[in-house]
Amino acid sequence: GRTRGKGVIPWKIGFKEDIHTYRSQMRSKRDTEAKIADLEYKVSSYELSMQEEVARKVDERMATHRSQDPQPYIPPAMVSPSGNRSSCALTGQVRSQSMDAMQTQGKTTCPVDGITQRTPCELHIPFKNLSIKVCS
Repeated sequence: GRTRGKGVIPWKIGFKEDIHTYRSQMRSKRDTEAKIADLEYKVSSYELSMQEEVARKVDERMATHRSQDPQPYIPPAMVSPSGNRSSCALTGQVRSQSMDAMQTQGKTTCPVDGITQRTPCELHIPFKNLSIKVCS
């Protein structure tokens, strides 16, 4: 543009004493970027201090828990009420036909007695001509 009273020269040259106000958009972008960088630094330092505080509190709680209960709790082994090692013992029908048949064959255990840890399985219920999965 034209500098009024100075002839046809650009503003940048016509007003050298006010050069710091020239192209204020770039200056405002720099200011905004500086503010954003400052806020990011504050947030990251706040997150770091919060993580340190949480870690300190967890350590304190764990130390108090260890001092109160030096022995870890071990749940008792699960035993069926009737003493039989079978999934059939849980149903209350310990003397079912299948159990009698197995005992007459000389076996005293069921196939599920060999399972000693969690094993993925599915339970299917027959419905008409279909087998519907009811749980897994």
